[in-house]
Amino acid sequence: MIYVELEKVVSVSSNNPCQSVIQTGYKKTEVGVIPEDWEVKTAAQICELVVDCKNRTAPVVDGGEFAVVRTPNVRNGKFVREELRFTNETSFHEWTARAIPQLGDVLITREAPLGEVCLVPSDVRVCLGQRMMLYRPDREKTESSFLLYALMSSGVQSNLFKKLVVQR
Repeated sequence: MIYVELEKVVSVSSNNPCQSVIQTGYKKTEVGVIPEDWEVKTAAQICELVVDCKNRTAPVVDGGEFAVVRTPNVRNGKFVREELRFTNETSFHEWTARAIPQLGDVLITREAPLGEVCLVPSDVRVCLGQRMMLYRPDREKTESSFLLYALMSSGVQSNLFKKLVVQR
């Protein structure tokens, strides 16, 4: 993987110690140094579905059987069950009208904080809470785990924050 062997890809110029030299077979992009034959693509280009939340959180129901994924439930590539809240079937259907999250989908926070990601858990049915998005990768273009790790990479995270600053 490129991030593991970065020392072999980028070296310091002997003429100018402040200048990096990218090794043959690699190129510099807005998300960092990648293999020359790779391309930087948007989520819309590699996903069959990109879904924004309903812009509010489903009502919490005691004894509900459908998890409402909120931003605190997504941290460091993992689904966090602490403080997980639940809703009922009626609300679940309303909050999943755009798409029912399924195994292999990537959940991403769009603020508070921006860019935290995890995979949809296999053991509980979920709907998106406020400030959440869902990426359903096109299996012919990428794998869920690759998309997850790419979104967690420092280059992609940095690019997300740059775009956020530009938009404000």
